[in-house]
Amino acid sequence: MDWATLLGLAATPLSLGLSMAAKTRGEFRFVKACLWLAASAIIGNHLVGIWQSGKPIGVLGILVAAAIGAAVTAGMAVALDWVSRKERSALGYTTADAPKKSPSAPIILECHNANLPSETPPEGIIHTMDVGDPEHEVLDLGKRWSPGNSYKIAWDGIRSAYRCDVTNLGAEAVFNVLLTFKLSFHDTAPESGDTTEQIGKLVLSRDRRIRIPALAPNKPFTFYVYNKSRYFVMADAPDDAFIGGLHQENQNINLVAAGRKDLFMSPHKS
Repeated sequence: MDWATLLGLAATPLSLGLSMAAKTRGEFRFVKACLWLAASAIIGNHLVGIWQSGKPIGVLGILVAAAIGAAVTAGMAVALDWVSRKERSALGYTTADAPKKSPSAPIILECHNANLPSETPPEGIIHTMDVGDPEHEVLDLGKRWSPGNSYKIAWDGIRSAYRCDVTNLGAEAVFNVLLTFKLSFHDTAPESGDTTEQIGKLVLSRDRRIRIPALAPNKPFTFYVYNKSRYFVMADAPDDAFIGGLHQENQNINLVAAGRKDLFMSPHKS
């Protein structure tokens, strides 16, 4: 047994150990690549050894090569399945709803600077993604509504916001659309001799997930993003949307980026 085979055998448990600490899709892809590399090293080294020997392989040699190939293949199948289950658990998917990547991108997410509406629209509802206490995770959109008639909204003195429009370009409606924004909260750091506040050290990073019940074809769903915390907040818009629910296949769909992707919000002064 030479160094290449030893390397392949050692890389397998090492890769499985790395999967225990993996948290992102990229890290799990790296673990799977290490497993493939380990299998290739073991099988490839054995085949090279046979070729370099210059001797007829014979029946025994064929049986040994077949046994090594079968053992490595079975081991790879078990290891990859274990890593995949670990990935689904770490990323919050179950076996039933592990997402499939859509080849097309029928949904547009467009965010841009806007003032918060001063009154409710004719349909009587405004959807909001208000960012508050960094340690208090909110899992859905807020609502301001007044059925039947409009009314004035004060917004606690907040005016600056981002308006985000989500548009389904497909021919059919999609349901239970989950978007995940990456939020980072930064402390304020006043400059020396100046009352102007500057962005300071990172306090906390977390996800903010919002759910859109349904997207009809070519009819934008609008929500407003604003900051009501005492921190500077940066929100990174998602690159894809998870879609799943009754009568439709669970999948990840790429979002067509339009407008601002990084949303920067100053602290709210109450």
